[in-house]
Amino acid sequence: MIKRFLVGLAALCAFSGAQAALQIEITGGINAGHKIAVIPFTQAQGVDTNVASVVSQDLTRSGKFSPIPMTSLPHGSVTDGKINVDDNIKKWVDMSKEQVDAKICGTGDLWGDEWSAGFYPDGKVFCYFGPAWLIDFCMAADDSASIASQGGWGATEGPQGFSWGGTWICAANGTDNPALVADIIRKLTVDTDIMLDIVKQDNDFVNNKPAMEQMAADSSYGDAVLGGQNALAMFAAGADKIDKSNISEYDQGCTESFQAAMKDYFEGNTATYEDALDAFYKSVTEKYPELTY
Repeated sequence: MIKRFLVGLAALCAFSGAQAALQIEITGGINAGHKIAVIPFTQAQGVDTNVASVVSQDLTRSGKFSPIPMTSLPHGSVTDGKINVDDNIKKWVDMSKEQVDAKICGTGDLWGDEWSAGFYPDGKVFCYFGPAWLIDFCMAADDSASIASQGGWGATEGPQGFSWGGTWICAANGTDNPALVADIIRKLTVDTDIMLDIVKQDNDFVNNKPAMEQMAADSSYGDAVLGGQNALAMFAAGADKIDKSNISEYDQGCTESFQAAMKDYFEGNTATYEDALDAFYKSVTEKYPELTY
């Protein structure tokens, strides 16, 4: 079949050469460069030149790229000591308010009874948004009355990749056994065989790409909570999209204060978004007096 195709292709080329001159007419095109973001560089002391600006200008002049203005990029929760509420966060507020008003989304506190009621058939909850560890460790899989114990859940791709939580392995400063401690840390992080065992025994998503790629391709693996579904390839793809470029030490405190303030707004305890935002700023600056807004 391959030989026939190659022969046929050669014949086609030979035949085409005997025809009239080929005429190509271009009726459209793209006159804008590829969108690209240039993040500000850390400047060396004594260097006054704005390196990011120079790079952006060079890319623009190449005609192949169109740098995105910094004002259009997502910002972290805090930048240069100032609290930021990104435009995408406001979109989430508007969407959530609309859903709560339409009674298609609940406002139960995370880990509370109202929130977890949907783990059971009478809860009548269509879906939960959460990280991979929510499935086997938080949805009452050990309770025979739960949906999870019956394999009644399924996993699907969320709107964007994100990470939440983490397990930390720390060594005591000045330990008498640095080599042993280092070996323990390596075994529990980069030893692929051990990582594979954790996935198989606990249905956990481990931070080891070779292990996850191998398990994602394993047709014999499935999560009982998900009715035997192997969702690891989907989780791995989501992990690749995680962007921590805007991370800061204030993120958790800001997130908790924002959710609490907006919950009052969603439930009608705060009249307007602006009032809820003021409550958020007050809460955060009480936690972190060094911040402004």
